[in-house]
Amino acid sequence: MPDSATPTNYRLGSLYSLTTAFLYATQEPFSFLAARHLTTLQFVCLTQIALLISIPLVTWRPSSRRDLVALLSAPSNYGKLAVIFAIGMTGLLLYNFGLSNAHPIIISAILNLSPFWAAMVALLIMRVPIPVSPATFFGCFAGAFIGAMAVAWSQLGGASKLAFGELAESFLHGSWV
Repeated sequence: MPDSATPTNYRLGSLYSLTTAFLYATQEPFSFLAARHLTTLQFVCLTQIALLISIPLVTWRPSSRRDLVALLSAPSNYGKLAVIFAIGMTGLLLYNFGLSNAHPIIISAILNLSPFWAAMVALLIMRVPIPVSPATFFGCFAGAFIGAMAVAWSQLGGASKLAFGELAESFLHGSWV
């Protein structure tokens, strides 16, 4: 029986949602600690190793393992996988280059809201619709944006706090663009 014919398990979906929210909430403090004590190359390697270690979780189900083996066993897919790898590495290098001189608030907005940015890019480029109403999506986006800004703003010291005009200038003319 195909997976799409199975009944919806709302309890499991709720558990996945809560686990994802918890992991997102704890990601930034641990990432900040690691980023302070590691070089950029070490930090990127550590995160990539963590993703590699997570493969058994992704392939827990037999159908997922079958799909992964089918993907890796076809040599015609190697070029496509290399392109995806190159795009991912280019993204990491551009993040490193573009955000190296940006203001912490702008870095927080860009990195912490990446799921929203990804959904908007998918909508604009691939025409993949956002699975909730626009009011819900943009309401959540606005709430997450304000929350990320409040956290980032609260972490700035007294002397390094920028006026809103200076922040807007950094936002419009910074290297992150």
